[in-house]
Amino acid sequence: MEYWNEVVRPKFPEQQIPEILPGEPLVEMTGKLSLIIPLCCCLIEPFQCPKRPAFDEENGGLKTAGLMKPEERRQQILQTVNRLYCSGNPVLSHFGLSVKKNMVRVPATRLPVATLLMSLGGREKAAPTGDDA
Repeated sequence: MEYWNEVVRPKFPEQQIPEILPGEPLVEMTGKLSLIIPLCCCLIEPFQCPKRPAFDEENGGLKTAGLMKPEERRQQILQTVNRLYCSGNPVLSHFGLSVKKNMVRVPATRLPVATLLMSLGGREKAAPTGDDA
């Protein structure tokens, strides 16, 4: 952090590198060289988010849902649909929306790893990833 604020920022003012604050999340990119770049200096593709540790509530919820029997999980989903999207919901009815209880099986898709771009004063340069090695 001190290196960015005291060496890199003054040396390259044309790149408009923001001041890095204490506790700023960092991104490590590996390839031929290992780089650690502040997250605020990167642009991340839409709908991708940086990894962060899960909260205890999230871990507990995932474990509970993961260990649930399929029929039990289905019942919980239907209860949630009935509670939130019941046919008598005046807001949904106003816009002509209705939610049916039919469940549909859909194929899952796996999102590709986010492309990180280093922001260089309006220009963008792809950062090296493990695939570039």
